Amino acid sequence: MPMTMKKRNETMLLNIEFEDALRDIKKTVEDIRMLAIVTETRSEVVFYGKKDGIIKQSNNMAEEGILDPYKLDLFYREIAEHIRNSQQFKKDCLNIVKYDTNEGIRFEYAKSTESSVTIMKNWKKQIGINKA
Repeated sequence: MPMTMKKRNETMLLNIEFEDALRDIKKTVEDIRMLAIVTETRSEVVFYGKKDGIIKQSNNMAEEGILDPYKLDLFYREIAEHIRNSQQFKKDCLNIVKYDTNEGIRFEYAKSTESSVTIMKNWKKQIGINKA
């Protein structure tokens, strides 16, 4: 189904907000692929990116001192708020937002009873990360 003009504009705005939030991270990490699973009351955000040609998970980069853990936590919160404030956010389900440096963002939705672990595992397979 073709994307409506309003939805396309909303997606473009959210892409700009994501790019702005990612500005500092992109100074250190490249080829970022992010997954956010957001509801009204909870959120889970994680990304993988390349640092010196090696793909690393965002929390591991914080543990290794590549990213500031405090700033990373603020980044996760900011991403969740951008999603919640989006017109594409749906209150009655899991909002699954995938971001890729080259492709931008896309929204998907799942029942609120769906497992975040399963969603994460499937996404990691899609982007070629085989570690569970």
